[in-house]
Amino acid sequence: MSKNELLNKAASTIKCKFVHQNELYIASNKTLWPCCFLWTHSIKYPDEFESKMHYQKNWNNLKDRTIDEIITDDYFAKDLEKSWDPTHPQHFSVCITTCSFNQSGMNEISFEEKNDNK
Repeated sequence: MSKNELLNKAASTIKCKFVHQNELYIASNKTLWPCCFLWTHSIKYPDEFESKMHYQKNWNNLKDRTIDEIITDDYFAKDLEKSWDPTHPQHFSVCITTCSFNQSGMNEISFEEKNDNK
């Protein structure tokens, strides 16, 4: 399987916290994100993020806009899902590495003991 085929297969298995689980992430700077992973990516790689996100100034800032305004705007409403395609101009690899293959990159750790007798 080629790299492109593998990336496309992975992208098709993304289970997004926003799209599939109706979750949102509010960052400490009062910006709204589909998840903490994209917010972290925007902080770690600001140049990449800035070059790909061509929206109005403060597009996801809760100081200037409501949650409803943000999630019904282009990024959340259309572009987020499209950006999972590795060839999309707004693609961020963090979506595939974290949320593909049933969110395998999240590696949730639980300290609760499992009881099979329940």
